[in-house]
Amino acid sequence: MLMKVNRFDTYFFDLINQKLVFQIGDIVFPELRYANNWLPLYIILIALAIYFYKKKIWLWLLCVIVVIAGCDVISSFVIKPLVERLRPCVNPDFKEHVRLLIPCPSTGYSFTSSHASNHFGIGFFFFATFKPYFKKYACLFFLWAALISYSQIYVGIHYPTDIIGGMLLGLCLGYIGNQLFQKLTQIYSQSNHIKQS
Repeated sequence: MLMKVNRFDTYFFDLINQKLVFQIGDIVFPELRYANNWLPLYIILIALAIYFYKKKIWLWLLCVIVVIAGCDVISSFVIKPLVERLRPCVNPDFKEHVRLLIPCPSTGYSFTSSHASNHFGIGFFFFATFKPYFKKYACLFFLWAALISYSQIYVGIHYPTDIIGGMLLGLCLGYIGNQLFQKLTQIYSQSNHIKQS
């Protein structure tokens, strides 16, 4: 099984990092990774959430924090130390095959990708909570998470299965975060209804 996983990773890492490369990708994909570049989007989304959810915004923000913290803690402090998988750019048996576009992180392990878990986690949460307002365009949050996750392989610091593992973790925690948000808003609405009656 492990050999099949390694063959899968080697084939698709080589495909993405070495073969499916293009000049604009070498410029764009490293930049997609940095949270500061997405700050305007986050500000817009928070402003929209304030507009849509009004007095319930603090519940929305609380659940966003829970999702991000859950994804980051489980990925970085639980799974990575248990699996102890070296990044492709650190692995002495593999690093010669890596086309590295950013400095290789000298610390930390590779599985699961925290970028993938964090962005798919909040991507799912954004999708679920904005879907009533964005309709079919809410699916773009998954494309956003996928592009950021893909960039981790493109720049040479994650294997494909690191991304898949992070994606699955993020989707699970994003779903849990949305369920928590729905429950809290229901409790909040019921409590307001009781106060007014």
